[in-house]
Amino acid sequence: MFRNILGGVISILFFVVAACSDDNPSIPIAEPIAEGSSSSVDALLSDGVVVESSSSGAVKARRYNLWDPAVDYKVKTGDDSTGFWRTFGDTLFGQQGKSKIVFPVELEKSSTPLASVFKHCDGLCGSLEPDTSVYRPWAGFEIQLARDGATADVSSWGGICITYESDYWMYVHLKVNVDGIDSNSEIWPFMAYPEGFLERTTHGGSEPTLRNLYWIDEPKTVCAEWSRFDITKWKYSEYSINRQVYTGEEAAKEILSIMFEVKSQGDDDKKTFNIRGISTYKPDEFSFDWEFPNDGVNVDFPDDDSLTCLWKGVDGTHVKTGYNDRDRYAGWLEHFEASPGDAYAHIEFPVELSGEFGYEVYGGLIEDCLGFCGTMDFTLEGAEYAVGGVSFNIAGFNDGDYVFEDIQDWGGVCVTYYSEKDAYLNFVVKDVPYENSPKVALPKSSGLVEKCFTWNEIAPNDPDMGRAVGAIQFAIKGTVDQEQCRFNLAGIGKYSTNGACSFETREITSK
Repeated sequence: MFRNILGGVISILFFVVAACSDDNPSIPIAEPIAEGSSSSVDALLSDGVVVESSSSGAVKARRYNLWDPAVDYKVKTGDDSTGFWRTFGDTLFGQQGKSKIVFPVELEKSSTPLASVFKHCDGLCGSLEPDTSVYRPWAGFEIQLARDGATADVSSWGGICITYESDYWMYVHLKVNVDGIDSNSEIWPFMAYPEGFLERTTHGGSEPTLRNLYWIDEPKTVCAEWSRFDITKWKYSEYSINRQVYTGEEAAKEILSIMFEVKSQGDDDKKTFNIRGISTYKPDEFSFDWEFPNDGVNVDFPDDDSLTCLWKGVDGTHVKTGYNDRDRYAGWLEHFEASPGDAYAHIEFPVELSGEFGYEVYGGLIEDCLGFCGTMDFTLEGAEYAVGGVSFNIAGFNDGDYVFEDIQDWGGVCVTYYSEKDAYLNFVVKDVPYENSPKVALPKSSGLVEKCFTWNEIAPNDPDMGRAVGAIQFAIKGTVDQEQCRFNLAGIGKYSTNGACSFETREITSK
C-alpha cells in the first residue's frame, strides 16, 4: 500500500525590511538620485499579461508587473529616479563587517551596472561573501523606492509577490524612517521594521533521507499583503524609540525601500540566490500568513497496514518477525558486508552512530532517515566486486550463527526501498551455502518504490522456501572501484498483492 503523493515543498517567505543608509550601498545600481520633498509610487495593477514594446520594436510579454528581468532594468515605480536595485553589507548600523553580495558576471560600466546580471541570470542572482571575523555576517540588496530625503507610498500595491529560488534563508525588510536606528549600535540591525522570512527553495541535503528524496528544488512564487509584515522583534525588544512602531500597512505608506537580507549560516560555499520577478499582491493559492515555516516534506505513516507491514522507518531498529521475544537481537537491523578477498563495501551514514547497547546503535540513523539509509562506496582491492547492505535476522543468534525459523506464513516478502544502483534481496536459509542463497532482483529507482515477491518467485524449485530462514539482506553489489551508491531501506512486510507498507509524502504548507 505504498502511496507516493509527491509534491514540491512550498517555500514560505517571510519579509523583513531593513534600513540601509543611502550613503553606504556597496554597489549603487543607478546614478545618484536627486533630492526631492516627496515621492508617490503608483504601480501597474493589471492582473493580465502586460505587453511592452522594446527600443528595437519587438513586443515582449511581461511575466511580472513590477519587475521582469527580461525587460526591466529597474522596478516600475512610476518615477524614473527610483526603483533601482542596489546592495549593502554589514557596515550598516555601526557594524564593522565587510560582508558583501557577489555576482557571477562582471558588472556593466553604466548607470545600471546590474543589467549584465539580469541578462545572465534572468533575474538578480548572486552569493554572500561573508566576513567571518564578525558574528553572523550578513549582506543584502534592496529596491530603492523613494528619492533621498523623501518617502514613498506603495500601499496601492496591496502587498508584494516574489518569484525566487535560494539556497539561503533570507529576511525581507520594509525600510522606514525611524529616528536614531541607523546610528544606535545597541539595536540589532533591522529590528525596528516590519519583517518576514524567505525560506530557502532548495534543500541542500544529499543524504537519501525520505525528506531529501521528495524535496523538489524549483523557483517559488509567494504573495503577502502588507498587513502580513510583522513587528514582533521590536514589540518584544528591551529598547524603545520616540517614533511610532510601524505596522506593515503603515510602512507601505511611508516606505524608503524593500530590503533583502542574506545571513551566513557558516556553510556558504556554493550557495546562491536568484530573484526572478516582482509583482503587486494578487490573492491566490500562493498567499500565506507569515510564520516560521517547517523545513522539509512531511512523511506520514498510515496505521492501516499493521497486519502486513513488519517494519518501516518510524518503528525503531527491529523488524517484527514474530520471534522478537526470543532475543533482544531478534529482528535487529544492521549493516552487513560480504565482499570477497580484501574488497569491502563501506557505508557513510548521514548521522553519527551511537547507542549504549549494540542493538540501539542505529536508532538515531533510522530516525533521521525514516529508514536505514546511507551512501555506500566500494573498494575492490583486485576483486571483481564488493557487496554490502542492510540485514535483519529472524530470531536472533546462537553461538554466533543465525537461528533459523519458519516464516512461511508470510507468503513471501515485500520491501520498500530507494537505490541508485540495482540491488537484490538475499535470503540466508538453513543448509544452503551462502553463495547459493536464494535471491531476487531489485531494480534501481529514482524514488521510494515497493516490490513484493512470493516464496515461489524467490525459490521456484523449493516448496519449503520460508520454513527455515535465518536472515534477509538488502544487498548492493559494486563492480567499479570507488563507485558510490545512495540507498534507503524504508519498509519490510509480509507478501501482499496490494503491497505491505503504507507511506505518504505531502508538501508542507503554512496555516
